[in-house]
Amino acid sequence: MADDKGTFTSALGLMFDATPKFGAPRSRRYVIIADNDKVESIFIEEEPSKVTITDAETILSHLT
Repeated sequence: MADDKGTFTSALGLMFDATPKFGAPRSRRYVIIADNDKVESIFIEEEPSKVTITDAETILSHLT
């Protein structure tokens, strides 16, 4: 889903201040697994520069 202004991400509290490196706030890396209108799981990376729990292999393992 597109969130070009960060409205949805801000509402979730998942923005961080990346101004020193990127010049503006950025979204933390996260994945939301939903079934119809119910959120089943949320995975949020602790460090913005790392991909440890939001990688495709890990997320796919939660879908089966």
